[in-house]
Amino acid sequence: MSDTTVKRTGLKKSLLSFLKSYNCSLLIALIVLCAIMAFLSPYFLTMNNFMNIGLAASVTGTMAAGLTIYMLMGALELSQYATSALCGTFLGVCMAQLGLNVWVAILAALVMSLLCGSVNAVLLTVGRIPPIIVTLGTMNVYRACAYILTEARNLPLTDPVLRFIGQGKILGIPTSLVVMLLAFFIAWFVLKYTTFGRQVYAVGANPRAAHLSGINVDRTRFIGMLCAAFASGIAGILGVGQNMTAIPASGVGSEIDITTSVLVGGLGLTGGKGNIGGVFLGMMILMVINNGMTLLSIQSYYQQLVRGLVLLLAVLIDTVRGGGFK
Repeated sequence: MSDTTVKRTGLKKSLLSFLKSYNCSLLIALIVLCAIMAFLSPYFLTMNNFMNIGLAASVTGTMAAGLTIYMLMGALELSQYATSALCGTFLGVCMAQLGLNVWVAILAALVMSLLCGSVNAVLLTVGRIPPIIVTLGTMNVYRACAYILTEARNLPLTDPVLRFIGQGKILGIPTSLVVMLLAFFIAWFVLKYTTFGRQVYAVGANPRAAHLSGINVDRTRFIGMLCAAFASGIAGILGVGQNMTAIPASGVGSEIDITTSVLVGGLGLTGGKGNIGGVFLGMMILMVINNGMTLLSIQSYYQQLVRGLVLLLAVLIDTVRGGGFK
């Protein structure tokens, strides 16, 4: 058999595998959803609107990329938006009140994100507190710290570096969107080609079996929590750059959106299954839904209803795929 024939056979198998995959279903759903939104609103298929979707997706998507690594181990994370807000306000305080250089302030915000992640991880791995309780508690603590740092005030900023990060473009693509795509690429590479990525899937599939095979389960979970927190810190910096304001209330009411996008993307609540490509598609589906409802001037409480239904649908799909109704 010639090399050309082998390559064609391999390509055909890959294509058939994709067509049967959950990711293909997500891609079709995204295309259909875009077609519906284009029919309902003449403003949907415009460059400005696509830019709006991209900018909104950059913050949520960056956090979702980091959350994927953690949720593959079968644990929920509810403190990401609060961590993002705390890092963003800490950045604002460092610049507006302490007069620090923008790069020093950015580094300080990222260190703050790792500190938040370390607190979560210690409570999880040492305190043995269930992850949903840990992150529910720290979500309120970090949000309160953001308000305390700024005395519940927004801090306007004018630094050109921050403006470039949030509003600038690289080769015509918004900088914050480039950062999000880079975050997804790094998460994909780590999960697919590194030992740590294989350990993440192993811990999510069966923690006890992973432990017996020599994997340090607590260390893997610790690093996974740091990944989620660090992604939140980056997202907080992007948010500050987009608004040119450090806002302690940023993300209030949207805490569940990231988890929803990850679940829609095919990650199981019990861990061990799913991939970063599905998460990206799930996140884009949620962003298109949010954008479409805004274009159609749907009231906020109806938007909240739709987001809740999408979350329930995602959990239902996960249950069905896992054979929960057999």
